[in-house]
Amino acid sequence: MAELLVRWQSKTGLSDTRRGDIIVVMEDGHVWGGKEGFPNHLKVSLPGIPKSDISDLTVVEDAFNGDGIAHIRRQWTMADINIPSPVLNLLNAAFVVDEKFVVPNPSDILQWIRRRSNNQRRSDV
Repeated sequence: MAELLVRWQSKTGLSDTRRGDIIVVMEDGHVWGGKEGFPNHLKVSLPGIPKSDISDLTVVEDAFNGDGIAHIRRQWTMADINIPSPVLNLLNAAFVVDEKFVVPNPSDILQWIRRRSNNQRRSDV
């Protein structure tokens, strides 16, 4: 099973990560560091989905924002707008108490993850 570290509070700068960006994919049981949780990140556990199936979710793309500097942006996002309300409520509750969120139906997560550039679902790739 895989675990995702998802940005939960947006951060601007060269890394320019936004709420819902998938930062890293690790194997189940990974020992997360002290900064990999509340209030900046949410840990999401995906039972039955191997890391190798979703490791491409951490792909970044360079983007220019008018200042001549390449800002790194995440290609895939688990933005609130893509997540069904009952699940989003559970994610927010998990965030508040800094627990690992276990996705009830792991195959559904591919419906929630979208390509930032064209809103294409990950499940359609």
